[in-house]
Order: sequence, then structure tokens, then C-alpha cells
Amino acid sequence: MFEDAVLTERFIDVIRRSVCELPEDSLNALREAHGRESDGSIAKAHLETNLTNLALSTEHLIPMCADTGFPVFFVRAGKDSVDLVQISRCAAEAVRAATANGYIRPNAVEPLTRKNPGTNVGTGSPLMEWRVDPSIDCCEVIYVPKGGGTEIFGPAFRTILPADGVQGLKKFIFDTIVVNGNRTGATCPPNIIGVGVGGTSEGCMAMAKQAACLRKVGSRNPDPIIRDLEAEMLGVINSMGIGPLGMGGKTTILDLHIEFSMTHLVGTPVAIAAQCPAARVGTLRLHSDGRIEKAGWPGWFSY
Repeated sequence: MFEDAVLTERFIDVIRRSVCELPEDSLNALREAHGRESDGSIAKAHLETNLTNLALSTEHLIPMCADTGFPVFFVRAGKDSVDLVQISRCAAEAVRAATANGYIRPNAVEPLTRKNPGTNVGTGSPLMEWRVDPSIDCCEVIYVPKGGGTEIFGPAFRTILPADGVQGLKKFIFDTIVVNGNRTGATCPPNIIGVGVGGTSEGCMAMAKQAACLRKVGSRNPDPIIRDLEAEMLGVINSMGIGPLGMGGKTTILDLHIEFSMTHLVGTPVAIAAQCPAARVGTLRLHSDGRIEKAGWPGWFSY
């Protein structure tokens, strides 16, 4: 359907653009956060610097952050046949080429020896996550460069018991976000927080990361209970005054997204993931007739 060279080149382009151009929704969220902060405050100065740097990175196509992230591809395969093996092969080749060309930094290392192949390609890298969605007639390939700060200091996991109830869930979310990376600035707040509720232990971790990375800032879950919980926790956490980089202010997180799944009756796994304010994402849609088009935002969560 697609020539390897053509597909690889398009993947290289989406990698390069994703580390240099912030989606408009995320950019608007930072602008609104800047407008909320008090004149002369560290928070306002920090966000103003961010916005200036983002404008320069977009204009000159240079990475908006020195940490160009760990390479992650989300692939949403529709009802039309696609060659997933080819997608995986071309994604790895695109990461290798993007690294060689200096578009992304060689961040991926062996976990124990710390050996760095210098290519960002090796066992489990790039990370490929797959989803089958028969409601679409194309294949959506999403690139997310996942920053190190949110990966090291942002994630958390716990199993909530039935007796804990919703209050136990709220407490876990609050304690994790306030006590972990945001208070110290280690996750480069203001962050986008993803919460996965239910499923299995590994399933809720995946949901949390997807909720943090693949939902628009300002979007709400259609389930009324979840939607209200998202809004409540967003307000509570921002009321703590932690602010950008933990230096004080009105915006500790840009948004909080919750996704859920059926789970076992004995307990509820809950996971939390964080995304940088540089909420970088790039999306391509591959069509069976050979067309490849850019998409403004991934449809991973198409409610």
C-alpha cells in the first residue's frame, strides 16, 4: 500500500514537527494560564518565557525542550487492512533517522548498563501501542515524545478497595499530584494529569498515560460522574497555590483527564500519569487508497 521510503519520510516529518510545534489547544491553555497569574509574579514570568520560547521553536523548527522525549507511537487501526509490521518497521527507521539528523536527542539507553546506542532504537524502543477501532476506515498513527521528568516523578499506582470509595480515589489523586512532582517542580508543572481507573494493573497504567497525552486540554469525559470528578479535582489541585515549577501561582495543572474500564469486583486499580506543559503530539492518518494526511488532533478517545 505504501512504499517504505515514503512512509518513513512522513514519520520523520511528524516526529520533527511534534517536538517543535505545540498543538493549538495546548498553546491556548498556556496563554490562558498566563492571563490568570498576577502581574510581576514568578508564575507569570515563567509562563511568558514558555510562550516566547514556543513561538521561536515553531518559527525556526527547533525543539521546544532540550528533552525531546522517549519515542512512543500509538497506532489506531481501523476496519481497512493495514500492514502493521510495515508501520512498526518504518516507525523505528524514522526514529533512527530523526536522531541521526539531530531532530531528537538520543535519550533511550539500556536500563541496567546505561549503554546508549545513540539511535533511540533498541529493545522496546520506540514503544508501539496498538488499538483496533472498527469505527474508522483508516489507520491513525500518533507520535508522542514522552518527557523524562513526568515519567520519573509523575506516575503512581494503587489498588483502591471498595471500602475506600470515591473519597479514597480523590485522596490518592490529590496526594500523588501534590506530594509528588508538582510540589517540587520536578514534573515541570503546570502538567496535564491522566488518571486510569479500573481494568487491570497494567491496563489502568496505559489508560492514565493515554488520558494525559491523547486528550485535548479542556475536554471532558462524557460520563457525568467522571466529568464532575475531573472538574472537581482540577479546581482543588489548582487551589493549592503550587503553581508553575512549584514556585507559587494559580495554575499547577492545565487539566486532569480520567478514563475508566470495567474491573474485578475485589478492588479497583488506579494509576496516575503526568504530561509536560509541552504536550507534544503529532498525528497522521493512513488511507487504503495511499493518501497520508496530517490530523489536527488524534481521535484515540472518540466518545
